Amino acid sequence: MFPDNDIAARGQELERWLLTEFGPVLSGLPLSKLLGHPSPGAFRQAVRRHGAPVALFQQGGRKGWCAATKEVAFWIARTEAAAQALSTQTPPEKTP
Repeated sequence: MFPDNDIAARGQELERWLLTEFGPVLSGLPLSKLLGHPSPGAFRQAVRRHGAPVALFQQGGRKGWCAATKEVAFWIARTEAAAQALSTQTPPEKTP
C-alpha cells in the first residue's frame, strides 16, 4: 500500500480539480460517474442495496443524493492506491 502522505497528496490534487470542475458539492451524473456507476439510476439502486463508500446527504427541497467533493476526492485516492497495490503484487505460484 502507499504511504498515507502519498494518498493525501493525491487526494488534495483530485480535490483541487474536482472543486474547479464541480464545486464543493457533487450530485447527479458527476457523483454517480465518479463513484463508478454508469448512471444516476444505477447509483441510486446501488445505494439502496449496498450503501455508499462516502457519506451522502440530501439538500433541502431537492431530489437525489449529494456528497462533499473533498470526501469523494479522498475516496478516489484511497481506491487508486489499493488498486495499484493489488496490481503490483505477484500472483501465487501454481501447485502442480
